[in-house]
Amino acid sequence: MSDEADWVYGYCQRTGFKVKASDLVEEWTGLLVRPQSLDPKHPLLDFPAPRGEELRANPTGPEQFTDEGDSDIPTISELGANN
Repeated sequence: MSDEADWVYGYCQRTGFKVKASDLVEEWTGLLVRPQSLDPKHPLLDFPAPRGEELRANPTGPEQFTDEGDSDIPTISELGANN
């Protein structure tokens, strides 16, 4: 009896070609592609962390919108705007 992997096929998620499932490789983007369609990750996509700055887990989090340290920015009432 033949091995089950001999008849299991998959589709390349880039080209749509039907290939053996054992030939598919996972790309850095998460796609399952055939080896001929493999797109290597460009080195510039792995940029280093900024030096001298503390990295936050969520850089778009609400901690960047605190009122602390914003005392030099005048409010509308301080500017004399009429309501």
